[in-house]
Amino acid sequence: MKKHVASLLTVIIVIAILMTAPSTCTLNKLPELAIDAPVGAEPFIDATMPSRVATVPSDSDSDRIVEVFDDTVIDYTFTHIIDSALPPFTFRILGEVFGERQSIRINSLIVSDTKSAVIQEIDGICAWPRCAAENNLFGFEFGDYNSDGCLDISIRRFPGESEHNRTHYFWIWDQDLEQFVYDWKLSEAVTEDNYFNYYSTYSIHDEIPPFTFRLMGRWVEGWSSKGWAENTDIAIHVIQIIDTEGNITQEFDGLNAHVRYFTDSFGLHFADYNFDGFLDMALYMFEGGSARNMPHYYWLWDKDSGQFVYNQKLTDLSMYTGLSIDEEHLRLRAFSRGGWSEQVEIFLEYHDGEFIEVEMVRWEYYYTPEDTMMERITVSDMINDTESITVNEVAK
Repeated sequence: MKKHVASLLTVIIVIAILMTAPSTCTLNKLPELAIDAPVGAEPFIDATMPSRVATVPSDSDSDRIVEVFDDTVIDYTFTHIIDSALPPFTFRILGEVFGERQSIRINSLIVSDTKSAVIQEIDGICAWPRCAAENNLFGFEFGDYNSDGCLDISIRRFPGESEHNRTHYFWIWDQDLEQFVYDWKLSEAVTEDNYFNYYSTYSIHDEIPPFTFRLMGRWVEGWSSKGWAENTDIAIHVIQIIDTEGNITQEFDGLNAHVRYFTDSFGLHFADYNFDGFLDMALYMFEGGSARNMPHYYWLWDKDSGQFVYNQKLTDLSMYTGLSIDEEHLRLRAFSRGGWSEQVEIFLEYHDGEFIEVEMVRWEYYYTPEDTMMERITVSDMINDTESITVNEVAK
């Protein structure tokens, strides 16, 4: 019998990592006390949410809504002017339909010019606006949110109200870049009172100068010994990587990590996950469950480009397993369990730029009619597609 990793429960998490140049809400240079600056050291830049102005293109007709639906797909295109000095843009909305058209999820927005040339693709949005009948732009709205004379974009992230009015994602038109730039402070309703800003310095290799890693987000409500309380947890939304001269070399935004205030380094970890001699980076995402999963974001250091590269496979795998390093065999171990009766280990090796499953070990426990507890161990060689099975009686 052939058993593969596909027999495990697969959980696919879409993570929106929009890598753009720093907006006016970030610094191009560090403040003077950059390396060990305390939380909240940076002067706060006001991100007050202005009132939203929804503008529906004049050529839109609510009757056209039915035309954009396939059975499960949304594919809707419209044109809109964001600045009188610019030609109109074409916006293409891509998403999915659930529950007999009662619920929709928006996944992507593609922006094109008048010649149909794509100038920007915004992927991994994962917004759940109200049903399509309430808004023929599927939750998208236009408004001048930073008062610069150009219209910006927002989309309702889910129906109803939410904590601190965090009901929309925002992309601000950058006149220099000529693109829409995700504004995490506006999207997450960051204020001067709840702004989280933390610096730490780390060396990933003896031959590379140390980097300063800057975590930015907001303090949120969490559980304490006295019940729910404010400012006990932290939602981390941005990581900036800064060189020794204070230049921002990389920025990862659109993150949604949730850590406790007492977590070491606020969930930022470094280890050599692909065994190339350089330390890679991981950020704790949120607490796992009974399957012993430990969700993290993962980035691997690429020595050719001199940058961290996001690794989707490890991030997805951590959603339903606990990842650890098998130092002896230079491979990763992914552990998961399905209650008391089943445990699974998958071992991965790094070859030619990707992680490959090479071995799976499954423990299954059951009782015989004589009430004897038995253990069945199946070891699968996932490269050669072979397996061996051992059955043992469990000592009481």
